[in-house]
Amino acid sequence: MKKNKTNLVTKAVYTVVDQGVISAVNFLIGLSFIYFSTEEEYGLYTMIMGVFMLLTNLQNALINTPMIVLSPKMSCERANQFRKSMFYVLQLMIVPVIIALFFVNLILNNEGLKLGFFICIALSMFFLLYRDFFRAEEYSKLQPQKALRRDMLYSFLSLILIAFLIRLGYLNALSALLIIGFNSLLVSIAKIKEIITNSLPKSRVIDDFKNSWKYARWSLVGATGSWLQMNSYIYILPMVVGVRELAIIAASRLIMTPITMLLGSWGNFIKPQLAKKISDGNSTLKLIMLSIVALVLLLIGFLGIVYLILHEFSGYIPSSYTEVKSLIVIWFGILGFQIIRMNLSFLMQANLKFRYLAKWGTMVALLTIISTLIFIQYFGLAGALYGLLLGEIIFTSVLFIKILIFKIR
Repeated sequence: MKKNKTNLVTKAVYTVVDQGVISAVNFLIGLSFIYFSTEEEYGLYTMIMGVFMLLTNLQNALINTPMIVLSPKMSCERANQFRKSMFYVLQLMIVPVIIALFFVNLILNNEGLKLGFFICIALSMFFLLYRDFFRAEEYSKLQPQKALRRDMLYSFLSLILIAFLIRLGYLNALSALLIIGFNSLLVSIAKIKEIITNSLPKSRVIDDFKNSWKYARWSLVGATGSWLQMNSYIYILPMVVGVRELAIIAASRLIMTPITMLLGSWGNFIKPQLAKKISDGNSTLKLIMLSIVALVLLLIGFLGIVYLILHEFSGYIPSSYTEVKSLIVIWFGILGFQIIRMNLSFLMQANLKFRYLAKWGTMVALLTIISTLIFIQYFGLAGALYGLLLGEIIFTSVLFIKILIFKIR
């Protein structure tokens, strides 16, 4: 028993370090835009990466989540086949990538993306999805240390090339996206070659997708609603106010990058652990409570560090981003409720309650959008975050009630 607890803690540490590495890269890229590029370029980069987050939510729903919650319950050989099947399904993601970028064009109106820009961004996004898939695959195998090694290589290469761009004075949305996309492909090539060399019959892939689709279809609805809720400011602000204002909100969220990225990947660690416990007939509530407490303590510690840094280095904040400090407190409220909501959601997913998550997630997303539009009119930029906070409070309350009703243990 003690060995199992030690092993679990070790894997949790690998997960935190892994996400810390990715967070550092995203933070430094965002910081580079603030100091070495224009607000318009940073706003465009933020908008496109927001679209990428929608695509990762879609990928998580159709591919990653079914792989993470179902494969730990399978035999080793069957689980490997299932993961390979999910990689072939991943190739279909090129369609939503193109559709998503088409809608970015519509939002930008007369400042739409040129054809070459469009193609380069589409390829970069697709390669980023490859890296995200193989990262989830390692977590589904309960091997986060392998994901960490791959992400460290990706991070090192990305930072070196971004620094080179800054040196040349060519940092913009396109160049940054090309760099992270190319490096994502580079660190994924070996895994892609391994799967292609040992390919599966088409019938096997179809059968595996049919098996996962029973849960993925509801997960897809829930993931879309979750993205609409958490990224409402990304598509509402450019339409209501402008891209420049989006850059200010993005800068405030940039400061929260380590925590937001950790929350985004924590499910990769906790969901297979929950699925394994359920498969073995063990209680999951203790693990969920430990997860919530650990993340809340990390959030509180991070809050102290952020305020200390902002106090000591306030003079170095560009004048156009002075509003950022007033938005930080709201972000901490949002993330506090998000920690509880996401862990309750992980518990529901591990128990295959995707349908209920989809239904309530969609309702909360619509409420968040409506409240965000209203709050922006009354509170300005802060209104975009007040809408998010309200959505998190409501969704957390609904999930807590549902878990009590289902008597999930």
